[in-house]
Amino acid sequence: MTKILFLCLSVLSLSSFATNLPCDISGTWKHSLKEAWLDVDLVNQQITVKTHVTNPNAEGLVVIKGLLENSELEPRWSGKMYDASVNGYIDVQLTSSRCKQLIVSDNSVEILKLIRE
Repeated sequence: MTKILFLCLSVLSLSSFATNLPCDISGTWKHSLKEAWLDVDLVNQQITVKTHVTNPNAEGLVVIKGLLENSELEPRWSGKMYDASVNGYIDVQLTSSRCKQLIVSDNSVEILKLIRE
């Protein structure tokens, strides 16, 4: 009985540890509302438009620059995103939900959601 209890506790602690592992966000993500795919490039610290079905002229544009990982802190990443309303870049925070969604927010307000495909 003690061995079974120890085994169960070990499995639970390992699964808890696995959910706290860092997420590698590099690669291609789909825009949640548009037929567009964005490329997250951690080496060049940017997110660019890879493909945009309804606006091919947007392909190659930098959406977020200065993308940095914040170590163990939440939000996990930060960067600067272009905001046409201010004709400049604003600070944004990025968080990931189980490496399946990438949420970009400004002052805790979601402004972009990307889905891992």
